[in-house]
Amino acid sequence: MASPILGAYAASKHAVKAYVRSLRIELRAQGAPIAVTLIKPSGMATPIGMHAANHLDGEALVPPPAYDPQLVADTVLFCAQHYRREVTVGGIGRAQALLASHCPTLFERLAPLVIPLLSTKKRPRTMLHALEVTQSDGHARSPHETGLAASPYTSLILRPRLGALLGLTLSGVALALFQAVRRS
Repeated sequence: MASPILGAYAASKHAVKAYVRSLRIELRAQGAPIAVTLIKPSGMATPIGMHAANHLDGEALVPPPAYDPQLVADTVLFCAQHYRREVTVGGIGRAQALLASHCPTLFERLAPLVIPLLSTKKRPRTMLHALEVTQSDGHARSPHETGLAASPYTSLILRPRLGALLGLTLSGVALALFQAVRRS
């Protein structure tokens, strides 16, 4: 989805999505026994803000709440064994994408509220542009942000039977409550 200040980043994600769809078509036309999953991470607590192009006053941040990158790694491993066409890692990202898709005017009005959360003046920006080289310790996690360790949404989307069971259970509870209220 389009994002304030992150236009080039959002455009690159759209490009990856189009590439994956094109790749699927080509593989199917060739009869190749290969399945391709598009994994769409929500904001992850990675050091991207230390390495990405940045024209803000301070170091760029992932808008909160960010998720632990291990969730993406676990999702990749899961999808290598259980085909899924697309998976959004993190319920916050899925909710944002649904809002942007189904209520674009509302999303465009709310999105600027995120701008103050995209950088911190507590730490100076580390790059002037993406081609500059910075020192890296090779870590996949941000030294400044702690990511959410779990995403109930992602767990349910990867395991549809569990989601169906939960849905049936909640439906049963709702029906029982409705009947109890109706009797009294």
